[in-house]
Amino acid sequence: DEQEDGIQCERCHEYMLLAGHQVVGANAFKPHVYAAVERSFVQAPFTVKMYVCPACFQVSQQVSEEDRMKTVQQFL
Repeated sequence: DEQEDGIQCERCHEYMLLAGHQVVGANAFKPHVYAAVERSFVQAPFTVKMYVCPACFQVSQQVSEEDRMKTVQQFL
């Protein structure tokens, strides 16, 4: 009930638990630059939310809502 996202594990389909947030800095991320637009899709720094399955311990990551919105805005 405490987390907003109801992410299901792709392996066993249990609901995953939010484990925490990770800030990815420019020195820890090498972006792929698309030739057509001459820039990357995601630019550092950004935050990812990490989820862990309590049944099989599969890990899943998702770019934070704030950084998803920044990514969308850069292409408008």
